[in-house]
Amino acid sequence: MSLACDRLSGRLNDYEKGKCLMRKSNKVRGAICAALVSALTISGATLAISPEYAFAATEGTSNAQSEHPVIAFTNDSVSIPEGLEDVSAKGTDVTISATGTYEFTGSCSNGSISAKKELEGVTIILNGLTLTKDGDKVIKYKSGSTGTIVVEGTCTLTSSNDKGIIKANALADDNDNLILDASGHTTGGDLTIMGSGTLNLRSSYSEYVDGELEGCDGINCEGDLTVLSGTYVIDVTDDALHAENTLTIGEAGTAGPTIQVTGATEGLEGASVYLRSGTGTIQTTDDGVNAANADLYSHGWRYAISVEGGTWNVVAGGDGLDSNGDLTIAGGTTEVYCTGGGNGAVDYGEGMEGEVRGTFSTSGGTLLAVGSDMMVTPSSGVCALFGGFGQGGFGRGGAGQGGQPGGQQGVPGGQNGQG
Repeated sequence: MSLACDRLSGRLNDYEKGKCLMRKSNKVRGAICAALVSALTISGATLAISPEYAFAATEGTSNAQSEHPVIAFTNDSVSIPEGLEDVSAKGTDVTISATGTYEFTGSCSNGSISAKKELEGVTIILNGLTLTKDGDKVIKYKSGSTGTIVVEGTCTLTSSNDKGIIKANALADDNDNLILDASGHTTGGDLTIMGSGTLNLRSSYSEYVDGELEGCDGINCEGDLTVLSGTYVIDVTDDALHAENTLTIGEAGTAGPTIQVTGATEGLEGASVYLRSGTGTIQTTDDGVNAANADLYSHGWRYAISVEGGTWNVVAGGDGLDSNGDLTIAGGTTEVYCTGGGNGAVDYGEGMEGEVRGTFSTSGGTLLAVGSDMMVTPSSGVCALFGGFGQGGFGRGGAGQGGQPGGQQGVPGGQNGQG
């Protein structure tokens, strides 16, 4: 039900922005919206349509008056609609103090957007926005807050800090430690990203702090991060997309997002990572896709990478696909190339001390993995693996590279061991 409401709200929003062929008068559009609100049901439950996405119901009412507010940045100031009490600015730093939908446009060389603590469901629309922030996050959802970012047009966010260009914070204690429930989940810090536009995320920040090199994430969520649609071009100095809990890319049955990681230490990271649809090119100096979170192992979290759809190309200096628990290939097309010595194109299941070793299986899709070291093989399924300990196909009908064909019961090909 929630998904259906979200999709409908998104479509109505597209109508508002003139992307629909229905360009009727406000009176007709208002009648359509009223009919949808009162009559449209799924499985007997009436759909609730957020008023922020509703059409203007009064003929002659301008879009600027009836839709969500539009806040415009310049290098020197922020233009906030008169009478809007839920948004304030200190210089070019904007604070949102109430749940709602807010659109941002313009260009600013040193500004930011923040949602106050423990606000749920704050939607930020980026419409052709170019925004840079020195030494801090460009967009931040403060402690315990959640929300959605919608990308329209071409947007560019640039930052120089050690946390993230976009940051969603979960609730924390007085010592800034995340508060976890019994299952290891945080409260707040959840973020969903979608839209039809392009978002460029850029940071060149790096600094040694107490002997360790720190960098900047593209998007950092202390809860769950979901990327449903849009195009993302990311060049940063730490993780491209990071979630403390679950990172989900795309949704089954949809085209999904396009993700281009042109520079990062690690590409996609979460305690669990699900690739469900979309297209991704991920180039990193360390792991390409990583399932890990040392803070959660004592809470019984089962780390996992699951590729269920989409087309993915990973070129990693570290491990290509690295799960500290389970690794599953169930759909899509995935090519992984490991360029660094002492790492593998595919790695799984070592985990933290005392953890149960994970599993590696393929039940659908296509996996091609090429590396020089540490090649591992699945317990079941079909894939092509090339590594330093022998090369070959694996599983039913797999052909060994320079060795024997893979057996009907999943005997690895190649005469020199794993592979």
